[in-house]
Amino acid sequence: MQKKRLVVYLSAALGATVTADVSALSDKTNIGDSWKGWGLSQSRAVEGSVQFELSESESVEASVSAGTFAWMYPSITLKMVVDDNYYNTDDENQVRKESNIDVNGGPSIEINPRAALEYEGEASYARFSGELVGDVSLGDFNDTLWNTVVVAELGWLPTEKLSLWGGIGWEYGFEEYGQGLASGPNVVLFPDHIEYDIWSARIGGTYGVDEHGAPKLNFEASREEKYYQNYRQYTADRDSVIDTIGGGIDFWVQPNTAAVFDVRYSDSEYGDSLFDNTQWRYLLGAKWYATYQTQGYVRLGWTEKEMNGSAQVEDASEASWEVGADWKPSPFANVAVSASRDLVDEYFSGYMDVKEYRATWRHQWESHLASRLTYNIGERDYPVYVGTDRFDDYWDIELAIDYEFRPWLNFGVSARHTDQDSNTAGYSYKENVYTLQVDMSFD
Repeated sequence: MQKKRLVVYLSAALGATVTADVSALSDKTNIGDSWKGWGLSQSRAVEGSVQFELSESESVEASVSAGTFAWMYPSITLKMVVDDNYYNTDDENQVRKESNIDVNGGPSIEINPRAALEYEGEASYARFSGELVGDVSLGDFNDTLWNTVVVAELGWLPTEKLSLWGGIGWEYGFEEYGQGLASGPNVVLFPDHIEYDIWSARIGGTYGVDEHGAPKLNFEASREEKYYQNYRQYTADRDSVIDTIGGGIDFWVQPNTAAVFDVRYSDSEYGDSLFDNTQWRYLLGAKWYATYQTQGYVRLGWTEKEMNGSAQVEDASEASWEVGADWKPSPFANVAVSASRDLVDEYFSGYMDVKEYRATWRHQWESHLASRLTYNIGERDYPVYVGTDRFDDYWDIELAIDYEFRPWLNFGVSARHTDQDSNTAGYSYKENVYTLQVDMSFD
C-alpha cells in the first residue's frame, strides 16, 4: 500500500541560534547536493513549529491538540544582538562607525516566522515554504527590516536509481551596511538599506546508487535574476542574470571511498554589461568514510573565467580546490576543518580570488551544556577594483554556549570578533558582535 501524507508546518521562531560556518560533509560531496541551500534557514538549530499533520494519528507529547490529525508545537526565540561596528568601517577613514543600537534607535530583536506545506508520497514529494526574517527595533519600530523568501519544490523518484527535482524561488531582501555596494567608503551614500529581489529556478537530479563498483551521476541547471529596488542611480548597473549548469560523477572504488569529478559552467550578465563573464570550473578528487569517527573529501582542479564585458578586465585561470574532514574523537566532541579556493564574481573588479580556511569544534560538556568554537581565516584578491589592485585578508573567531535550563527553555550566548586588513582605504575594520537569546519550545 502506498503511504502518503500531507503536512503543514507553521513556525514562529524569534531569532535563531548561531550555527557553524563549516558545512556538513553531505553538503560538499557533489554538485547535485547544492539544491538544499535555497536561502531558507534550514540549518538553524531552533526549529519551533506549529504543526498540523493530516495522516495516521501519532502519539505526541508536550503538544496542543488542534483537531483529530492536527497538533500544535509552539516555539519562540528572543535574540538580542549588540554590534560595535555596524558599518564595518575603520575609525581612521572619514566614514561612519556606529553600533547597531545607534543605527536602529535602540536595542533590536530578530524575529523569524516561517511556514511550510509539504506532501510526501512513496515516489514523489512537493513542498511550498515561506520565511520572514525581521530585525525589529525596540527604539523605533519603523526601522524594522524584513527579508522574505518563498520556495516551491517538486521531487520524483521513478526508479531506485533515478531521482529528479526542480523548483522556483523568490526572495526580497536587503544588503546590510558594510556589505555589497554599501561597504567601505560607500556607506555614506545610503541613508537606508539597499533592497533587492531575486527570482530563481532550478532543476536537477541523480542517476545511480552508492555501491562499490557502481557510478552515480549528478546534474543541475539554474537561473537567478537579481533586481535592485532603490537607489537606482547606483544599483541599476548591478542588476544581474546568472545561468549555471553542472554535472558530476561519483564512482565507489572501495566500499567507503569514491572517486569524484565535477564540472560547472556559469554565464553572468549585468545591467551595464561592464563585467559580463563566463566561467568553467573542473574538480577531481575523492570522498571517504574512513570510520564512524572520521570522514572527509578532497577535490582539486582548475577555474577559468573569461571576461566578456566592456570593462576590458583580463581573463583569469587559477587553481581551485575544496578540502575538508570531520573527526569525532568521542561521543561528545566533533571537529570539522575545511579549505577552499574559487573565483567569485565581484562587480567593481569583475571577480575576486577567494581563499578560505575554516575550523569548528563542538563539545557536549553535559547533557544540558554545549559549546561551539569556530575560527575562519581567508583572503580576497581583487585584481582590478575601481582602478586599484585591492587585497583584503581577514579572520574571525566565535564562541557560543547553549544551556538547557528545562527541556522547553534554553539560553544561549555568543561572542564573535572579526578583523579585516585591506590595502585600500575604507575597507579595514574590526568588529565585535555579542548575542544573547532565549529559546522556549514545547515540541
